[in-house]
This record gives sequence, structure tokens and C-alpha cells, in this order.
Amino acid sequence: MRKAIAALACVVATGFPNADAMDFDRLGARLSKQTHCAPSLFVHTEATYLAPLADDSGNGLFTINDLEGAGTATVGTLNQYSDEFTTAPRITLGYRGLTDWGIQFRYWEIDVEGESSSNFPGNPVAPQNVNTVGGSNFFNAKTLDLELTRDLSTRQTSLLGTFGVRYAELEQGSQTNASGLVVDADTFDVFEQTSFSGSRAEGTGLTGSLSMLRSFRHHPTLALFASGRSSVLFGDAGAVASSTTLLTGTNGVATGVGAAAGGIDEAFFIGEVQAGLQWSKFVSSFNARMFARAAFEYQYWGADGGTALALSGASVPGESNGTALASADGFDNHLIGFALSTGFAW
Repeated sequence: MRKAIAALACVVATGFPNADAMDFDRLGARLSKQTHCAPSLFVHTEATYLAPLADDSGNGLFTINDLEGAGTATVGTLNQYSDEFTTAPRITLGYRGLTDWGIQFRYWEIDVEGESSSNFPGNPVAPQNVNTVGGSNFFNAKTLDLELTRDLSTRQTSLLGTFGVRYAELEQGSQTNASGLVVDADTFDVFEQTSFSGSRAEGTGLTGSLSMLRSFRHHPTLALFASGRSSVLFGDAGAVASSTTLLTGTNGVATGVGAAAGGIDEAFFIGEVQAGLQWSKFVSSFNARMFARAAFEYQYWGADGGTALALSGASVPGESNGTALASADGFDNHLIGFALSTGFAW
């Protein structure tokens, strides 16, 4: 009878080889420590829904000046990224051997595009004026992890530690378009201006995590879980800025272009936290344990990428002139949302 119970415990335990999918039956977990179990494989698919609450990566400042005496009009923009929830897939593949050690590979990526620009008031001078007429932005991030895993479970709590190598990259940018108008008694000048601010980082470094899972005493198929992960990566971080000004006037056409870039070899940091509820059940037809999760998730990405300033200008002598200024620096980004996931462990 004891051998039969131990054999059953081995099947249950290998059904959950890590804290993403670990045995909730404490008796079975304890007996499995004394039983020679077969190696196991697991796959975990996850849909994270995150809003990239990115910092203001830069700003644009547009100015037009009526040289015939009406004055100067300005308007500024603070580039802000779309804060809508975006689906970002995460896939984990893993293997656990005959001991508590294993290996896993993780992939995650988010890709956001939107239209978002927040204006701050300038000083329009009638009938002269300058207004932003639209903007676009993008936010892309990716991580690839290869880690060793170690089961650190106690009699009451399932614990999993991981340590390995991570590659990560992030790229974000925002462009704003503006139009300006200068009207005088005998001249009519139209301005078209743009500003672009962006930053990026790419690097490879170390990553580690600790996950905890604990089942409800009277509902062993349900469990609370939490995990934390820290990554320090070494690579390149940089900022870019560009601006253009086009003036089409009664007495001529003028253009101006400006561009700048700044970059440093810098370590950047990624922190991740997740907490939620897990349900699991052994599926005899697959000879595997199925699990599903719902969780809150938060990520932080931070780096000092240097500073870039780009100024462009255009002028028709005696009539008007205009400038466009763009600035960009590093990033200090927060991603917040939730995750829904499911998987099998064989």
C-alpha cells in the first residue's frame, strides 16, 4: 500500500515540476522526495495585458515669429505614450531531471503603437498661430531567458528559485507634427514642423527569480502564488532626437533639419512582480496536470541613456521665421496590468 501511495505521489509531483505548476498535496510532495521519479517536461503559455506607463521620453517646442511686427507664437508638446492595455505573450518551456534541478527557457515581448500627444499652452498671437496637428508613438520591449531551476519547497510551501542569463531590448519613440500660419497685409506664410524623440537599450546580463505557491487547506486544487524577478543587464543605451521646419511663403521657400544622438555603455535594470490565484487538476487522459492562473503583474525598466537635443529653423527674410526643437533622454518606464495563463506538465 505504501509503495502504491508513493508511486501516486511521484506522478502528482512530476506533474508540477516547478512553482509555476507544483504539487499541492503536501503528503504526496513529502513522499515524492523518497521516490525515484522520472524526468518531466512542462509548457506554460501566458497572455499578459500590460499598459506601458512610460515616462515622458522627450518633448517638442515649436515657434513661429512674424518679423513684420505681430509677434511670436509658440506651442509645446510633452510626448506621452498610449496607456491602453496591450496583449504581450510569454512562453515558458522547461525540463526537470531526477533531482530538484531543472532548466527552463522563457520568451516575452510587447509591441505598442498609438496616437498620443499632450499639448501645453503656448502664446498664440492672432492672426498668427501654431498648433500641433497630430502625433504617433511606439513602445517595444523583449526578453529572452535561459535559466537553471531549483525546487526549494518546504513541507508547507512550494518554492522555486531560478538563476540564469537574460537578453533584453527596449525601443520607444514619439513624433509630433505641427502647423503654423503667419498672415500680414501683403504676405502669407505657412509652416510645417515635426519633432521626434526616442530612446533605446539593448543588453545581456544576469536574471534571477523566486516563486512561492501555497494551496488552500480545504481546497487543494486552488492556491495563492507570488513571484519576484530582478535582472541587471550590460549593454548600450541611447537617445535620439530630430526636428524639421518647412516654410512656404509668399516670397520664397525655406527648410531646416536638425538631428542629434547620445549614447553610453550603461547597465540597466528590470524588476518584475506577479501575484494571483492558481487552479490545477490532474487530467488522466493526458497523463498530465493542467493548471490555469489569473494574476496582477508589474514591471519596471530603467536606464540612463544620455541626452539628445535637435534644433531646426527656417526663415524668409523680412517676413517670418520658425524653429522646431526636440529633446530626448533615457527611460524610466512602468508597465502595469494582469496576466492570464494556462499550461500542462507531463
